[in-house]
Amino acid sequence: MSIEKVALVTAGGAGYITGQNIRVDGGVSRGV
Repeated sequence: MSIEKVALVTAGGAGYITGQNIRVDGGVSRGV
């Protein structure tokens, strides 16, 4: 697993906790 992918997964988890809609699917989609 690349560091970039780890960062995406971590960002997704953090976004979920803060109530933001972040989906890791070949990239990050943020919805406020």
